[in-house]
Amino acid sequence: MKLLILLFPFLIQDPSPQDKVRRIEQAIDWLLESDPDLRSAGRKILLETGAEAIPYLEGRLSNRGLDRVYKVLRILHAKAGPGATKWVEEKDLPGEEELKKELPRVPKRQVDQYIFSKYYQAWTLAKSGNFQRAMNIADALLLLEPRSRYRQKIGDLRRYCDHRLTQETLCEARVVPSKTVAIRGEKLECLLQIRNRREKEIRFEFGTESRGFAIVNQSIRVPALRGDEHEYNQSRQLHFEREIPIAVDAQWEHTFLVDTGAELNLSEDLQIVTVQAWMLPRKIHLGDGGMTKRIIFEPAVIRVVAKKYEPDLADPLAGLRRAIQSGTVNDVFVLAHLLDGEQKETGIGLLIEQLSESKTSAGSAFLTQLLTFLTGENLGPRREKWVKWWKDRNQPKESK
Repeated sequence: MKLLILLFPFLIQDPSPQDKVRRIEQAIDWLLESDPDLRSAGRKILLETGAEAIPYLEGRLSNRGLDRVYKVLRILHAKAGPGATKWVEEKDLPGEEELKKELPRVPKRQVDQYIFSKYYQAWTLAKSGNFQRAMNIADALLLLEPRSRYRQKIGDLRRYCDHRLTQETLCEARVVPSKTVAIRGEKLECLLQIRNRREKEIRFEFGTESRGFAIVNQSIRVPALRGDEHEYNQSRQLHFEREIPIAVDAQWEHTFLVDTGAELNLSEDLQIVTVQAWMLPRKIHLGDGGMTKRIIFEPAVIRVVAKKYEPDLADPLAGLRRAIQSGTVNDVFVLAHLLDGEQKETGIGLLIEQLSESKTSAGSAFLTQLLTFLTGENLGPRREKWVKWWKDRNQPKESK
């Protein structure tokens, strides 16, 4: 009965390409399990899939379950016929003259359009959760056109997919601060946290060194209406145990302190501290196999304010209301950045109201720039656009 329940998702006819990939990967996982029923089910699915499963099986050849993978591969290659194992010599390739006759003259603009269309395809796959396929396309584009005008976008997409695959299938690694808003000068406690996302224990090994290590990068930027100003960037090394075993559904944590920058003698009332970290174990043990991979932690963002704003931390929205009525422009700017969740939505509405009533060009310019910071929308300095944007955004809520 248990096996029938597990197999039910695979009995659906005409799976989509994404479902087919997941089906093959799951079948390979079953093939490598110790349960004989699961091994049999995985073998059956792979043989039914046929030649499409070959590249996935070849990609999983390792010490873990090598014999089982090899046996299925041998059967599939035999079924594929002599064409799949045909020996190809140089004389079997087309000649230069033949190729030149068929070689199209493609303008660079068309090459860029093709690259962007494939980038969009990869982006769409990533948005739908098919990170492996999206990363494969990104790798191919970066290999074929390393100087493409879109290489930065493609590289970012590849890194995003790599991070998501690691976080969802291997381990969830994060920097966790004890709080997200601090008073300047505090020594803030943070955690390096790794949660096991596999169904078996994982173990990080740092080799013959006496200790494991992670690199932590702390950057401080000062938001300003004329643009973010980077003021400080520092890396340091944290040390911990040489081996880190993490059981199924368990997590490992290491505590460290973040200095919020009082020693910089910055006069600004608002600073954004981003804490990033990574580590490179010599080997990550995964049951019967292993791998080497850099683990990048999801960063933490901490807003740091001057001591005078401490009374407003409990209720930043109330502080913003007061600042709008009787405070300074700087107070409005700082307190607006402390809003989260529903308070942030309410605060944006307050700023839109102020923009509608503003009687000076300087006041309108300040509010539109602040709204750009808070919303990520770049609607320019015209108040009419912002008022319309806010009405359109809230129209569904008002009509309910």
